[in-house]
Amino acid sequence: MFRTVIKRDGSVVPYDLSKIADAIDKARLACGYTDRENSDRLAKIVEARLLRNHTGDLTIETIQDYVEMILSEFDSFKVTRAYITYRHERERIRKEREMYKYLESIRNSVIDIPDYPKKGVVFKDITPILETSHYYSQTVFEMINIIEGMQELASNKIVSPESRGFWFGCPIAVKTAKGFIPVRKPNKLPREVESVSYKTEYGVDTLSIHKDSIKNGDKVIIVDDVLATGGTVEAIIKLVRKLGGEVVGVVVLWEIESLGGRKRLEKYILSENIISLFRD
Repeated sequence: MFRTVIKRDGSVVPYDLSKIADAIDKARLACGYTDRENSDRLAKIVEARLLRNHTGDLTIETIQDYVEMILSEFDSFKVTRAYITYRHERERIRKEREMYKYLESIRNSVIDIPDYPKKGVVFKDITPILETSHYYSQTVFEMINIIEGMQELASNKIVSPESRGFWFGCPIAVKTAKGFIPVRKPNKLPREVESVSYKTEYGVDTLSIHKDSIKNGDKVIIVDDVLATGGTVEAIIKLVRKLGGEVVGVVVLWEIESLGGRKRLEKYILSENIISLFRD
């Protein structure tokens, strides 16, 4: 048996209602609804609703959505515990898929700038994330989730290097109720400092930290934008250790795996505690 349905693009498509009935039956069972007595009535209501309301391509997922809709609307179908569990799981999967797509759009907003700041270096321009408020807030939220998942490490300080590390470290410290410690270039901090020099992909750099900012026994998570060669993070680890603290985790927005930063840091910290939101 066929019915013609007008699609949104104006074309006419035949629907085979016998196949729809089979699909409805499979969807009913997948939902945990096993009441045979009411299954025919359920199928008729779903068919009617599809023909009245649905104007797009008909997929098994669409049919399942309609079955779920009808089961939730009509108390007489006596929804089972299995169906309720199914609905919760479907909703969880749907949200995960939506979040994955959303994070992909955030990832795709980052722009690679070749030969900047010098020839041979590909610079990750993350400012498009900051320019889009919901991208920025979601990125910070995801990094906070990572840190909250590391509660067993009992960290009490967030340490970030200037300047791009501050963009993430500061809001994360506020939201997780941890102290924020800035690591800066020479002559930027007013009190007595501890300093260390190190090689970067751009040349040689020096970082400084206030000597009294880290106390013996402090447990630190380093937050930065990009993990590349690992030189900056290694320098911060050395600074924190000099002051009696311990770096228990590293959380970054982006990891460039080919530059080997993770391997460089594994002599100081467990690899499982070095976590990036994105990587390539």
